[in-house]
Amino acid sequence: MSKSIIINSEYMPAIEFCRKIARSYLSSQLSSISMISKFTSHYLSIAYAKNLWVMPRISKSSIEPVKAIEAFQSEMAITHEHSSTPIAATYGLGPCISLSGYDPTNKIAFVIHFATDKEVEVCGPKLFSYFFGLQKKPVEAPLQVHLHGGKEGASNSTLVAIYNLLQSVHQSRPPSTYRVASIGVLYDPSLFYVTKFSRSIAVDARTGHVSSYDPSKNPKRRALTKENRDHAFSSAKYPDIKIRSTLDASAF
Repeated sequence: MSKSIIINSEYMPAIEFCRKIARSYLSSQLSSISMISKFTSHYLSIAYAKNLWVMPRISKSSIEPVKAIEAFQSEMAITHEHSSTPIAATYGLGPCISLSGYDPTNKIAFVIHFATDKEVEVCGPKLFSYFFGLQKKPVEAPLQVHLHGGKEGASNSTLVAIYNLLQSVHQSRPPSTYRVASIGVLYDPSLFYVTKFSRSIAVDARTGHVSSYDPSKNPKRRALTKENRDHAFSSAKYPDIKIRSTLDASAF
């Protein structure tokens, strides 16, 4: 039996935000499985609603790891369809949370590897301003947002900060600014459906395809240096998200 999760009242707006998405996703998935029993359906409904870990709509299928631009902790990776590295990826999520996005109009993809709520609060608005500044074509479809990673009890405040950030973006931009395409946050390791591939994410700027990412399969993967570790450590106290971008004036 899965253990109950006690949620602080200050987290409730973000929690309800996740539950709403979870229920919508679960409903669409269960309605397509005609053989599922009523008991199983009921059990999964409770599990999803309580634990906020929605089966991610991300694929285990191979992407092209060698074509990925990676984001380490406290970094943002952003790329476009014409880049030699058109896939934005990160891994090692939990307790960190990844906020990823895909602009289907301008064919831009990004991943942000947030470690703390302060990083979200201080750097989040600046990162979105940077992203919106790269949109050269009038947006015709909402930004596809993916939230993944985090651990129950350790990442709740980061999730709340991300919720507030998205709410702020929603209020300052047109209503169709974004839609949450997949979510898998605040996992409970004791639950049977927490899968191995859930701690990473890759977004393809050419198609919007989202999948897991295995850096060991990328011969050009970045080496984690002392500078990278020092930056992540420093950002916990003095929030600073570094941007790794393939975009410039010649990108469009």
